[in-house]
Amino acid sequence: MQQIALAQWTHDIRNALGTIALYVDTLECPENPQSIRTVASTQALLARVAAMCSGAAKQADTGPAAARARVDVARTIAQVRELVASTLPAALSLQADAQDPTSVLADAQDVFRILFNLLHNAATVARRTGSLHTIRVTLARTGTMAVITVADDGPGLPAAVRSRLFLGGRSTTGGSGRGLAIARELAERNGGTLKLSDAAPGATFIVELPLDASADDRVTTLFRAREAA
Repeated sequence: MQQIALAQWTHDIRNALGTIALYVDTLECPENPQSIRTVASTQALLARVAAMCSGAAKQADTGPAAARARVDVARTIAQVRELVASTLPAALSLQADAQDPTSVLADAQDVFRILFNLLHNAATVARRTGSLHTIRVTLARTGTMAVITVADDGPGLPAAVRSRLFLGGRSTTGGSGRGLAIARELAERNGGTLKLSDAAPGATFIVELPLDASADDRVTTLFRAREAA
């Protein structure tokens, strides 16, 4: 179990460092006003990487339990959007409709990793294929859950890919394929879910995270089911 957790942390840290490498490429033109924002994004993401390293070390000692607290998911969406936006092609628009503060009961680091994995995947597809023009993140409330939707206007996913989407393995864009599996596990250990919508065109991922402690029993049930499988 600890080896799996370490592989997950390694995946997310590698993605963050890869994004930092894209930031560095833009610094070759220091006269560009974007460079100032890029430096700020680099510093912010390096701080996140340091936190991930600390989280990986802590989990190796204490196990995978989430440190759940009140987290403003709208603020996290804004942070992740800012970190990813500067790595996108100029013709691609990354929009976020999540202005109202929305407090969920979750591990703050887990929430960041879920959203970063989803947007990082979409950004990778955009850079490698040029088939996306818009990525949109929306936030809403449904009952006791916050619902985050990450949708793009790309070609969508073939049926063969959809059937194994959350199982890990080689991705269609050349990555490790672990990002979505990691994001789903992180959502579930916080009492939430991650699924791919049937909506078309494009790919639409829906994350649900609990607004309060009523999801505690759901956390236990999901992890028991996952361990049994």
